Amino acid sequence: MLTPNLDEVRLLTGMTVTDREGMHTAAVVLHRMGPRYVLVKSGHLQADPECVDLLFDGSTFVELPGKRYSTPHTHGAGDTMASALTAGLAKGMSVEEAARYGKWFVSHAVEHAYPMGAKVGPVSAFWRLAPEER
Repeated sequence: MLTPNLDEVRLLTGMTVTDREGMHTAAVVLHRMGPRYVLVKSGHLQADPECVDLLFDGSTFVELPGKRYSTPHTHGAGDTMASALTAGLAKGMSVEEAARYGKWFVSHAVEHAYPMGAKVGPVSAFWRLAPEER
């Protein structure tokens, strides 16, 4: 499973992805490099009002929609998603189920992100423990 964000897609392929169509093309190119599955993450696709990640297995594309949160505090989102996805696989989920679980988990982690340091703060991997603020 390869889980690149759009900057990593550019480094791996030389392609600059600016829309969802470009994500599809990038997923095909990345899949040809050898991974069984590619999950292109769309967090850096700021022009899109949604945050729709794309899972590709070599023949089928699965879009994983999510809300785009207005926060600069997204440090560690990719690692958090990959870890949650891996945990889902370890629990016996299918790849698609695990990818959806990872997307669900990281979406909440971004929603509950907090400022720390001078610039971009981390997502909250402990969002389930956060007190309700509503």
